[in-house]
Amino acid sequence: MERPAVAVKVVNEDIRKKKDTHDLYDEVLKEVEPMLHIRHPYVVTFLGMCSDKTYGPIMVTELCEAGSLEDYLETRGPLSATIRTKFAKQICEGVQAFHDKNIVHRDLKPGNILVTEGLDLKITDFGLVIDLNRSLASAGGAGTILYMAPEAFDPKAAKGLTTKADIWAVGAIILQVHGVSLSHLFVKLIQLRQAPDIPESIPSHAKAIIIKCFALDPADRPTAGQELTRTPTPPPRPTPQPMIKRNDIFEASKAGDEQSCIMLINKEGIKILDKREGVFKKTPFLVAAGEGHVGVMSVIVVTLLYTGLP
Repeated sequence: MERPAVAVKVVNEDIRKKKDTHDLYDEVLKEVEPMLHIRHPYVVTFLGMCSDKTYGPIMVTELCEAGSLEDYLETRGPLSATIRTKFAKQICEGVQAFHDKNIVHRDLKPGNILVTEGLDLKITDFGLVIDLNRSLASAGGAGTILYMAPEAFDPKAAKGLTTKADIWAVGAIILQVHGVSLSHLFVKLIQLRQAPDIPESIPSHAKAIIIKCFALDPADRPTAGQELTRTPTPPPRPTPQPMIKRNDIFEASKAGDEQSCIMLINKEGIKILDKREGVFKKTPFLVAAGEGHVGVMSVIVVTLLYTGLP
C-alpha cells in the first residue's frame, strides 16, 4: 500500500548553527504545541516529529501540493468570484478555530497559508504564536510588517496582543485575494495607517466589516467569525431546465417517452391525460398500452391515483 506524501520542516541552518540541540527542540515544540490542540480542515495537520543528526528536530505535517497562497496569487492572476469567496471563507474559519482556543497566530500572511491540490487552504507556521491561556511575559513584537497590527509595533503593547491583532492581517489577506496589490496595501497600511481601498468585487454588505479589520483600536475590529457571516456567497447558478423532447402527449405515449410525459403533465396539468385521439378516441394511457409501454402507463396511473381528475 502506497503511503501518502507528507511535508517536513527543518530549522533554518543559520539558527541551527547559533543554538544548541536543546534550544532547537524548544523552537520546534513551540510551533508544534498549538497544532496539537487544533484539528480543523483549514489548519495544517501535524503528524509527528523526528530527529536527524544533520538537521536536528524535524516536524512532519500533511502535504499541501499547490504551495503557498502567496505563490498561488502571484502565478494564477485574477481569481474567479467562486474561488475568492471560497478562500475568504476558509481563512476566516481557520483563524476562528485557533482563536476559539485563545491562540494568537501573530504571523498570518499569504506565505503562511498553504493550498492543497483540491484548492483548500491550510493555515500553518505557528512559530510566533501566543497562547492567551498562559503568561504573556515572554511575548514580544513579531510578525511580518505589512500584516502587523499597529499595536504589534510597540514592544510594550505587543506583550498584551489579543486575537484582534490577527484580524488586521486577515483583512489584508482577503483584500489580496480580491486582487488588491501589495504596493497599495503598503502605502495605506504602513505609510498612512489607513484602511485600504475596498475593491468592487466585495459586495457592499461585506465592505464595512472588512474596513473594520483595520480599526486602530483592536476592540473595534470584528472577530473572524463575524467576518465569516459577512463573507459574500456567490449567487447559485441557475439550474438549466430540461427541454421537452416530444411536445405532444400522444406522440410521447407512443414512443414510451416517460420524461416527456411527466414534463407535459407538469406543464399543462392533469387534464392532458383526458385528451382523446383518433377514431377510437383513445386516451394517452390507452395509446401507451397499445404499444406496450409499461413505464408511461405507470406514470399516468400514479398521477391519476395521487391527483385524480376533477
